[in-house]
Order: sequence, then structure tokens, then C-alpha cells
Amino acid sequence: MEVKEEKKQLGTWYYYTPRDLQVARVDRQCIVRFCDALSRIVRKVKIVTVNIKLNEYENKKDDLYLLYGIERRVEFVSLKSKIHQDEENVIARIKQVLLFLLFSFKEFILKRQRNTPVVYFKNYSYIFVMLFLRIFMKTKALLLFEIHRLPKNIFQRYLVKKADGIIANSYRLVHNFINSVPNISIKKVVGTHQGVDIDYINRIRISKHEARKKLNLPEEKFLLIYTGKVYYGYKEIEYYIKLSEFIDSSMKIIIVGGRRDQVDKFRAITSSNKNIEFVSFVSPSEVFYYQFAADVLLLYYPEGFDINEYRSPGKLFEYMASGNPIIIADYPVLHEIVEHNESAYFVKKDDPVALLQSVLKLKENKSLRETLAVNALKRVEMFTWEKRAKQIVNFAESLLI
Repeated sequence: MEVKEEKKQLGTWYYYTPRDLQVARVDRQCIVRFCDALSRIVRKVKIVTVNIKLNEYENKKDDLYLLYGIERRVEFVSLKSKIHQDEENVIARIKQVLLFLLFSFKEFILKRQRNTPVVYFKNYSYIFVMLFLRIFMKTKALLLFEIHRLPKNIFQRYLVKKADGIIANSYRLVHNFINSVPNISIKKVVGTHQGVDIDYINRIRISKHEARKKLNLPEEKFLLIYTGKVYYGYKEIEYYIKLSEFIDSSMKIIIVGGRRDQVDKFRAITSSNKNIEFVSFVSPSEVFYYQFAADVLLLYYPEGFDINEYRSPGKLFEYMASGNPIIIADYPVLHEIVEHNESAYFVKKDDPVALLQSVLKLKENKSLRETLAVNALKRVEMFTWEKRAKQIVNFAESLLI
């Protein structure tokens, strides 16, 4: 008598975060919002993170659901540790890997999983942990690895090839990855981009006037707004300071983000400059109101980072969903997302004078601003977290066949 093989099904999804989630940086927001969208499609999602000791300057919020403004569908698993936020060394990384190893042992070896669990990560150390543990698993986990750049060495290329599926963070990266990693099956690789929760943004959307009133921003000024990474010595912020020295008093630059100790350094060196204002870290939900309040949104990545070749910035999708025009540094990969003079205005990188000229052009051309904003808002519907989650779930299911 022929025995039918039981059809494999995906079980719980585990997202192993690179480190902590207590500080809601843009990359952490992307993780949480992707998992939130994923939780609407699959049975169960667990976000596994390390609980660290935060610097005294950080904004602290114990409830991660409130911090990120999401419903209580996903399950946060916080691994307790004594690792300090400023502890960036080999010992701290080893401690972190051991915490994930212990959790994985309890979850996948001591427990019997009925369906195939999915472990999703973007840290090479976790592939090593899971490949070792999978030897002892009764129900083998499906290992999905998200890459944001090419593997740097033979060891990384070996580990990434051992993963069951590769999620590349841009289509440009898919092409270069397949060409650089020998004997990799194209069926194991899928290209995608980050996304945005457009439904949430539409629910909280208010007019430019209402946003400025809510945030106490000047109604009469032409506001250039940046939200994102802010730390002392970061060249992008230095470019905005330089830009503020060029513009006249009818315009103002608002920089949103960064720890208070880092932001205070910028405030000190711009204390006599009335054309720029620094707002330190605000909660992710409040960031959207600053984006609503803008006349132009700025995204001017400096050169010198290898990630520039493959960027898929979560911040860009938020900007597109805001309904306001975007000025952006011209990197080829970003043309996968927006088009020059259609849904964004590309500017020569690392050139504050060119940045100024683009600002003045948009200030003087209301029709162009409206065109860029409307087209970006339409185009961003292609890049929702829900669509990304469905694409990756379909990819994972195809790997089981």
C-alpha cells in the first residue's frame, strides 16, 4: 500500500533582528512594519530581539507596540541581556549570538513544531547558528536571508548559499549577487524593495496647514524637511547646514531625528543660523506629521558608503506617501523606485550648490512640485509592506515544493 507523503506547510515565522528594537531607527521601523504586514497573511509572527541597556540620552518606551504604533498581532520576544548600547565589540556580538543560539535551541530542539517554521534574518552569524541547529531538528526550519549588499568574503558567500532563500533588497542587487556568487540557483533568489503602510498613513493624514499648526511650525515659510539618521559627523547633515547658509529667510530647513546629545552638537554650531532647526528623536508616528508639513522633503545621501549601490530606503517610501515633492541624491538604484522629474527630483550627489539650485527651482515652480507629489503618491502604491509580505510568503511557499 502506497503511503502518501504529508504536504509541507509553513508554520510560525521568526524574524531575528540584527540587534535591539528599543530605539526606533528607520531600519527598525522597516522590520516592525514588514512583520506587522506579514502577520495579516500568515498564522503567527515572532520578532526576536535583544533587550539592551540604553544610553541615558535615548527616548525609552517599554511597550514596543506603542513605540511603533502597530496593533498587537505580532509577538515580540525580547532576550534579556546586560549588553550596553555603546558596547560595539566582538564580545558583545558573541553574547548576542549566544542569546539567539539559546533561544533557537529551546524553540526548535526542545519543542516539536508541527509545520515548517520560517526563520528570517539579515545577520550572517545567525545563519551559522541555524545551520548547526538544523542538524538536530525533527521539523527542519526554512531559512530566509535578506541581503542589502554583496557578501564580502568566501565565508559569507558560503553561508548565504546554505540559506534556503535569498531576499535581495533591490533588483540591481539580485543581478550583481547572481553574477558574483558561483553556482547559485536563480530560484533561490527574489528581488524586492522596502515599503510603507499606506493605509495607516491615509488614516492619520492631515493637511499641510494642520500639520504645521500641530507641530508649531511657521505657516509662512517654505519648509525643507529631512527626517531620519542624525549623528555628529554625518556628511548628509553637514550638507543641509551648508544649504541653510545659502538660502534666504523665506525658507527654513527642519532636521528631525537623532539622539539629544548628538543633536545638541549641531545646535551649538548653528546657534546663530535662523534658517535651520534641529528636532531630536520623535516617535515613528509623529514623524509622518513633519513629512505632511513639508514643502519639499530632502534625501541627499553622501558618497562613501557601499550600501549606496543597493539602497532601498524605507524613508523614501514614507516621503512618497506624504503627498509632498522629494529632492534626492542621484544613485542609479533609486531609479528603480522613482523617476526624475516625474515622481522625484534627482540632484548630483555631494554638491551643495546643485542641491541649492534644485531647491530654488522647486520653490519657484509650484506646478512641478505638484506633479512630483501626485506621481510619487500614485507610484508608492506599488511598494506597500503588504505587497512585499505577500511576495515573500509566495517565495517561501515555492521553496517548500
